[in-house]
Amino acid sequence: MRLVQFKLKSGVFLLLIFLSNPVFSQNENIASSKQLKWDIETQENYALLSDNREDNLQIALPALEWLLANQPTLTENIYIFGAQIYKGLIEKTSDQNLEKQYFHQLTNLYRNRTKYYGDAENNTIRFVRDVYLIGKKVEGLEKDQLIIFDNILVRYPKMLDCQLGLAYMDVVLRNYTFENISQDSLFHYYLKISDLISDKREENPGDTKCMKNQELIDKIFASKVKLNCEDIHKKFSEKLLDKSRSGYYSRLVVKLSIQAGCTKEAYFLPALEHLYNEKPSPKVAIYLSGKFEQMNKNELAEKYLIEAIQHSLTQQEKVELTLELAKFHSRMGEKKKARDSIREVLVLQPGNKKAFELLGDLYFGSYDECRKGKSRVEDRLIFILAYEQYKLAGNLEKMNDAGKQFPSGSDIHMENFQKGDELNCDCWVDEKVVLAGR
Repeated sequence: MRLVQFKLKSGVFLLLIFLSNPVFSQNENIASSKQLKWDIETQENYALLSDNREDNLQIALPALEWLLANQPTLTENIYIFGAQIYKGLIEKTSDQNLEKQYFHQLTNLYRNRTKYYGDAENNTIRFVRDVYLIGKKVEGLEKDQLIIFDNILVRYPKMLDCQLGLAYMDVVLRNYTFENISQDSLFHYYLKISDLISDKREENPGDTKCMKNQELIDKIFASKVKLNCEDIHKKFSEKLLDKSRSGYYSRLVVKLSIQAGCTKEAYFLPALEHLYNEKPSPKVAIYLSGKFEQMNKNELAEKYLIEAIQHSLTQQEKVELTLELAKFHSRMGEKKKARDSIREVLVLQPGNKKAFELLGDLYFGSYDECRKGKSRVEDRLIFILAYEQYKLAGNLEKMNDAGKQFPSGSDIHMENFQKGDELNCDCWVDEKVVLAGR
């Protein structure tokens, strides 16, 4: 059996709960509660425990201790109520020695709950949450908390959800604040926990909590690490050349550079490309696309936008990225491509108002490009098309703007047309239009 020592001001105690102890893999052979005789003393102590576990903790405590010593397998409720009592006592006392004593007893309580009733993984989750909350109140538990979280990651790597990942990072940052770990260790933890959250998000793409928790982790990390662009260059430029660890340092440089506003530095783009090549993701692909568009390398910008769509995790993300591709084509003056992308959005998500509005903008902005100057009616068909798209988008203001540009009644009459005629809008548009006038 392996033991981990927790050094506290009041001494040293042994924490057994997260390590390779056989009691966590199987239940011991114990008598069931039905086989136990509830004598008068047992009944009295259980009643005292049950009735006083919320408001009269000092009355409930001796009853709890008696039951744990004399009837440890009476019922699992002893351990459920016991955790409630020890947490309540820690919350109420200001005596540091008592706080740590109760914490030690809570540790043993969880160990014995698992010993007698199994369910090691869920008990570990419960205990870790308690450890995190207690550690925020009790001074001097920072190192202990970090050891606990580290051991969970070894024993139950899949157990750490996004919320526990956020708690883990908070514990790491507190240890960094108290100078228990180095800055390099902080960087290591930051990437490791970010990877955990990223993996969880991939498992459940529709869960936005993971993304929000990562944003919080980035924010609190940035508040502790104050590196400017020159610092990043000096600290990591040579390390990026180390092929054995270039992936690790690329990820770190990208994150630090974004937080410090160093995305225009020469080292940023190679680090970003390396990061993407190691693990393609929509977020990194979008960054690359934006960087290459700024450099007027539009073929690469388009390539990465398309790849961002291919790597999207959810239908909604795919819709949003396809809209971005349409906007990119519009900026490049490639209006037919932009319309094709908009139509893809409408296949993925019929009724998308942003798509209709963007298509309306494409049409509205094509007047100068498409007018031939031979027929005022035919030149203004483009505005009718724009109006119809704005109507589908529900944008009254833009509908009004487009409607003001319709052919006038006199122009329609002078050119021998009638409202309701079906005409063709030429140019890149090449669509049928039902003639309307202002």
